[in-house]
Amino acid sequence: MKTKVSIMEIVWLFVAVVSLGFFVHAMINFGWQKAYVFLIFVGLSLLMYLWRKRLRKTEEQEQEQE
Repeated sequence: MKTKVSIMEIVWLFVAVVSLGFFVHAMINFGWQKAYVFLIFVGLSLLMYLWRKRLRKTEEQEQEQE
């Protein structure tokens, strides 16, 4: 379970970085009207990363208490 959660954290960080790249590309080539969607993806991906990290830390603390 610990590995699966760690992999998901890495996946969400990867999605955030790729979305950031797409955002920069779209901003340069198309302007703000088409780029803002990728900025939303960056924000959501980072929120999911932080949520998964918090979940993993909580589960680790619960396992230590048992």
